[in-house]
Amino acid sequence: MIVGGKEILYLPAIPVMIKRFYLIGLLAYLYMAILSIWFYQERTIILDTAFVIFNIVKDATYNIQHFRFGNLFSQLLPVLARRCNMPLSFILKSYSVSFVAYYLICYCLCGLYFKKYQFGLVVLMLNILFAADTFYWIPSEIPQGIALLMVVFSYLDKNRNSPPGIFNWAIVGFIIFSLVFFHPLLIVPFFFSIGYFLLNGELFTNKKFYFRLIGVYILSLVLKLTLFRTNYEGHSMGGLKNFFTCFPNYFTLYSERLFVENCVHKYYWIPIVFLIIAGYYLRNKMWLKLSFFATAFLGYFFLVSICYPTKVTPDFYRENLYLPLSVMFALPLLFEIVPLYKDAKIVKLAFVLILISAGIRFYTYHKEYRVRLDWQKEFLAKYGGKKRIINSKNVDTHLLLMNWGTPYEFCLLSSLGNGPTESIIIDDKPEARDWAGGETKRFLVNWNIYSYTELPSQYFRFQDTTTGYIVDRNK
Repeated sequence: MIVGGKEILYLPAIPVMIKRFYLIGLLAYLYMAILSIWFYQERTIILDTAFVIFNIVKDATYNIQHFRFGNLFSQLLPVLARRCNMPLSFILKSYSVSFVAYYLICYCLCGLYFKKYQFGLVVLMLNILFAADTFYWIPSEIPQGIALLMVVFSYLDKNRNSPPGIFNWAIVGFIIFSLVFFHPLLIVPFFFSIGYFLLNGELFTNKKFYFRLIGVYILSLVLKLTLFRTNYEGHSMGGLKNFFTCFPNYFTLYSERLFVENCVHKYYWIPIVFLIIAGYYLRNKMWLKLSFFATAFLGYFFLVSICYPTKVTPDFYRENLYLPLSVMFALPLLFEIVPLYKDAKIVKLAFVLILISAGIRFYTYHKEYRVRLDWQKEFLAKYGGKKRIINSKNVDTHLLLMNWGTPYEFCLLSSLGNGPTESIIIDDKPEARDWAGGETKRFLVNWNIYSYTELPSQYFRFQDTTTGYIVDRNK
């Protein structure tokens, strides 16, 4: 419509049901926060998380790897707890709950502050639609970056009719520059979101701003790749070579069979929601939107499946790579389908079912990680008391997921108790560490050695200073 000689995009009011869904979502985050404290050991004594906590406790400061500065948010609480010399269990709990707190803050900024409830619900769908293992493997920067991206869109949508001045550009530019440091795969939800809103024409009245936004992202990405390149991310991108090595067997990979199996018992909302969105576009003859949605979904699915095709990739890590699919589902659902059927009981029922199924899934999956934790405790009881490097071939390490995290995991787990801190490494090639037999006053991890004097004694109680490591050479 025309107001004051200027064309203003008319948008219908946000359905009341969307706001109600949003408010109910606050209870979902309360539930997740309770579980994060209840199952804090399952969520923190595991691989990357244990590695980060060990270093936070050791150094009393942030532990940022590979220039992924987005982790500053999730590490704030445990760093503060460590600097206040809080007990180790409190530090672990604070790290576990900090991730829920981060998503809740993004959720509240989108809805309660900017009043853009749909973007807040995108964050919620990211956390609950099909997440299972990633509720317990928590340090992934992909969902953290997506949540912040939704805050950016909420801010832009809030100022949709205001000319993007220097202040707006400064804020948006800084956040987008920060986003490229979260994870390389954030490029996928970013460009999908831009493409989606370009097709719908709902986010900005001035579409040139889309292309300026793309320019800022690309410029930020170029600067990051030029000035902050890391071998780790280069190695991660090495999976692209599988497009050549797996050709032409793209449709018979282990990763795809596993995905189909997972759609039965934990990713069940993926095929359901895909059919709902595709059916909606098909029924309404929205061919361009259908093509964009289906191409984006299948393209990204095959990208992950082909880059990580074998059993070598743990299921929890592959799931974290699938999380951008939740954005591809949530945007069409929340911006098109739900508002259109705002009075339909089936929409309310579907939302309730998504919430309930997520709650059950999160609780149920803790059992797998509890079994892992119990196995580690039994292992400590059997092999504790002496410093050891154990051959992985002599241990049923299926529950460990990966061996590299064992020194950090056993160190933290034993330090939670009243006894001494244990130093145990499960290694594929322990014979390469024969020299460790002479290490009496140093703590060995995969990539470093720390003198006992470097480690704070109020957390790490190393008592054996007379004997070296027992190296398991049996094959």
